[in-house]
Formats: sequence, C-alpha cells, structure tokens
Amino acid sequence: MRKIFSGKFLYIGMVAGFISINGCKLDAPIYPDSSTGTPVTDDAKKPRLFVSTYAQGLNTLPNPSRVCTTPDGNIYVTSYTDGKVFKLDAVGNVTVVLKDAKKPMGIKADKAGNVFVMLTGENKIVKIAPNGVVSTVKINANTNSAQDLAIANDGTIYIADTGNSRILKVDPNGTVTTLAGKITVFGLKDGKGEDAHFSYPTNIRLASDGFIWVIDGDGSNNYRGQTVRRVTQKGDVSTYFRQQDKTISIKDVAIAKIDKDFNVSSIVNVFLVYSNNTIAHFSTNGMQTILAKITTPGLTDGDITTAQFNSPAGISINGTSVYITDQGNNALRKIAAVQPN
Repeated sequence: MRKIFSGKFLYIGMVAGFISINGCKLDAPIYPDSSTGTPVTDDAKKPRLFVSTYAQGLNTLPNPSRVCTTPDGNIYVTSYTDGKVFKLDAVGNVTVVLKDAKKPMGIKADKAGNVFVMLTGENKIVKIAPNGVVSTVKINANTNSAQDLAIANDGTIYIADTGNSRILKVDPNGTVTTLAGKITVFGLKDGKGEDAHFSYPTNIRLASDGFIWVIDGDGSNNYRGQTVRRVTQKGDVSTYFRQQDKTISIKDVAIAKIDKDFNVSSIVNVFLVYSNNTIAHFSTNGMQTILAKITTPGLTDGDITTAQFNSPAGISINGTSVYITDQGNNALRKIAAVQPN
C-alpha cells in the first residue's frame, strides 16, 4: 500500500485500483484510528479471518444478489434474475419467502425483524414480516428503477432512486422528500440537497451514527459503481472514495463498528465488495486493508488471504460476522474471525 498526499486528495494504491479520498470537503472531522484497545503486534497471536461456504448450489441459491441479516440471526437473500427472495436460518436451511417478483434487488431489515425488499422491476417496496406475510409499502413518489433502500429505527426509509439520480427520504407516514440530488440532473457534484448531483446511485446504507453511504457512478453514462459518497441527515453530500480503474466496479458497501480484524470498534468502518473478486476494509480516516486478495475466480474456503470468490455481489454484517453473496458460485459465504491454535 502507498499513500501520496497531493493537494486535497489522498490516493491509496490497492489491488482494486486507485481510490481517492476527498479530505477537504467533509462535513465532520475525519475519524481517528478505528482500532480499539491495545493492538496485538504478534501476528501469530492475532485472530485469523476465515471464509466458509454457508449455502451453495444452483438449485439452492441461484444467482444471489443482495443480502441482509435480521436481529434474530436469519439471513435474507435476493435473486434479481430469478425473481425470488430466500431465507436462510442459523444452520443454513434455505426456504423461498417471495417468488415471481420483478427484479428484487436491495434488501434491508428493521429492528423488529421485518424485511424490506426493493423490487426494481416494479418500482415498489414490499415488506416481509417475520411470520412470512408479504405486504406493499406505500410510497407517494414515482421512482425509476430504484435499486436499494435503507431503513432507520423509527421507520424512515431512504431510497437510492437510481434512474432519477437522487436520494429520497420517506418518513413513517409515507411523506416523501428529496434528501439529495435532483431528478433529471445527472452528474457527480458534491453539495447540499438538490445542489448535489448523482449519476447512478445503486446501493445505500444507513450507519449507526446517522450518516448515509451511497455507491454512485463517476458522473458519466459509461461507468457505474465508481464512487462512494456520504450524505448527512441534512442532505450534505461528500464524495469519499473514487475508483480510478474503470474496469473494476464497487458492487456493494457495508458499514459496521468493527475494524479490519473484526474487533469491535467505537466508530463505523467501511467494507467494500469489488467486481474483481476482492473485498476491502476502510477505516474512515483513510486507512485501507485488502481482506480478500485473490482476483482469480473460484470457490475456495479457508484463510481470507487465500480464499477465492466468483463475482461477489452483496455484503451484510451481523455482529462480527460478514456475509457475502457469491453470485458466480450460487453461494452465500461467511467471513468470521477465529482464534489461532
């Protein structure tokens, strides 16, 4: 890894290309080092990150797209191409809880265990209750191929309105406002509210500190999944990460209070899944670690430094366990820390 300070940008070299972190236009201070407690300097004593296959098979989990976890430990996975939502229990049993849906993509759970699914092909959101009952969430807005949503503890929903290049906020009563971006205005510009521009916002996460993280394009019509942007509750938008290698895209983002070794952290950290089969951790002060390093596609479990993925598409974090939808392998993979012998 190398860091080059040049003006207001910090460039970080990594397997997935170069990422720039805009350090001048932040609306909150850069966080301190995300590690907690006394660091373990002896590598032999450090926990190892271990990859295992949670469920796998074309007939079991075909073409998994996005993933979320519920407070009771269940896991839900969408299949965009197969029009289904799957539920996986604590031991990996798979059941279909929604079928014949049109392009289910983004999926998130609330604190009560209700699961919300963005049906991109129908421009609507459905809710799957813990007892399996499915209902439609009423939203007074015309979305356009919206791909993802996030939900707050009070029931507020945030929508990545992909085709309209904006971020919507839906209060618990169903009232819709534009938090950032402007319909029909396409680009990549930081700012507040409608003065900020988005291109293809495809993924959205709400962090525990209230910030909203969005995967966006590069401001052109040619490339999606090139930037990670942060939005405040007041609609202030900052571009945090910029992917410089256009052949590699960011597929999903997760935010959690765990560090690169999966130790509990006092602040949020950023995890990114890339189209070249790598997975990266970023502390929000700009330090980066490539966790899964092998770019050659495959299905190999074990130590994360030698594990292989094939077109990972989604990521969700529950406690200190990380779940990855491994689309090319029709699998759900799990990453967890294990203590050395």
